[in-house]
Amino acid sequence: QWFHGVDQLALAIGVTEMAHNIANYIGKVSINVGLAFGDWEMTLWFGVFICVFSCVISVAYFFLEASVETDLKSHLTDLTSTVEGNNASQPSCVSGCRDLFGARRLSGLFWLFCFLHFLVSNVEHLFDAISTDFIYEKWDMQWKEAAWLSGLNYALPILLSPVIGYMLDRSKSRMLIATMACITMMLGHFILGFLYWDPAVGMLVLAAAESVLPTILRSSIPLVVPPDVSGVTFGMFAVAENVGKVIGNPILGWMKDFTGDYILDE
Repeated sequence: QWFHGVDQLALAIGVTEMAHNIANYIGKVSINVGLAFGDWEMTLWFGVFICVFSCVISVAYFFLEASVETDLKSHLTDLTSTVEGNNASQPSCVSGCRDLFGARRLSGLFWLFCFLHFLVSNVEHLFDAISTDFIYEKWDMQWKEAAWLSGLNYALPILLSPVIGYMLDRSKSRMLIATMACITMMLGHFILGFLYWDPAVGMLVLAAAESVLPTILRSSIPLVVPPDVSGVTFGMFAVAENVGKVIGNPILGWMKDFTGDYILDE
């Protein structure tokens, strides 16, 4: 209802990823708000302001969505009112449970996408959890500068995600592009982990990959699953994205406490 068919699917996902990256970027650099005022508590108050602003936007979205949904349901009712046995085709709670709410009808290709998303998103999020501290320690720079640099991998996708989405809607080589983006992500981590180049170089290489991968993976899902289970599929995506953070972040913290550093050879 918010865009016109699959021809704008990747563009729509790209716009949502742009908003997601804006939020991530603000979160990464918000510590500088407190440093600018000389009091770290100002960062927390800045976070409170963002939360309140988000609530206001959510209320506005609720009423807008309700209005659109009402019009859409009215239109669908008019289209189906003449179809006999319409109620008989509605799935019951029992049949939905037997079908695991659509999960049993998901194709192997979807699970491959989901596993790839699990790997990619957790590589991104686990590094993101330590990136500021990692840059601060490895390059021995000020915390404020490290915070700005650690947000570079979100700054570029803010600009590129909608553009990438527009291009993907017109491309027939999604998996080739995804493969190249995965290789680019590996290169970015290699530069940051093993070389002592300016950290901005590695972060910008990561930014190039992160401009592509989330958009291409999310926009590919509706193309390989039935429309009536799209909610389940994106729920599975959310599980795959977050399970690594729940398990991986404590492990990263333990490794830092055990080794005292992020660099194995030091």
